[in-house]
Amino acid sequence: RRVEDTLAALGFSEAYTPSLVEEDRDPGALRLQEPISVELAVMRTELLPSLIETARRNAEVGNERVALFEIARVYLPRGDAELPEEKTRVAGIAEGGFVRVKGVVEALLRSLHADASWARTAHRWPGRSARVIPT
Repeated sequence: RRVEDTLAALGFSEAYTPSLVEEDRDPGALRLQEPISVELAVMRTELLPSLIETARRNAEVGNERVALFEIARVYLPRGDAELPEEKTRVAGIAEGGFVRVKGVVEALLRSLHADASWARTAHRWPGRSARVIPT
């Protein structure tokens, strides 16, 4: 609850996106044998692609300063196991550049009384990215 409250106080809106997606980057993602539709055929392994799509739609209809977050489950493959491992994750997307986003993450960490360091990392999306390493 503290994560939700902190992100809302920082100007973010909570998004709710489907746990089922059309495709997933992880080739081991669980594909339903009888999906509801083609668009809802795979259990997601990450939140960010759905948030990016939601932010894009918001921008298309003229919403300014998009800042969204989602706290939801992802479903991680477990090798030969029939069912995936369920993990709760938080993801966010915002306009304003790397410095703004870094400030938001630092504020979130302070609200959780957590210490972390930063490391440069590569990501499949364009722009600057970093990895937060708990200490």
